[in-house]
Amino acid sequence: MDDNGDGVISREEYLKHFDRIDGDGDGSITKEEFRTGFWVLASQGAVTSESIARRRREEEEAARPGSSSL
Repeated sequence: MDDNGDGVISREEYLKHFDRIDGDGDGSITKEEFRTGFWVLASQGAVTSESIARRRREEEEAARPGSSSL
């Protein structure tokens, strides 16, 4: 889902993959569809552990006292 590898899933990236996650095509995503869709996308390389870890590090850095969130 993180097509550009910046560690963030933008609205555009999310919407691009929405139909792939919406298993029954009803226009909404249940918890089960999200879980299944996320793992399918991850197995296809659309979501990587590296991009998730990078985003987590950025969030931790932004939460530290005295850090800039710009």
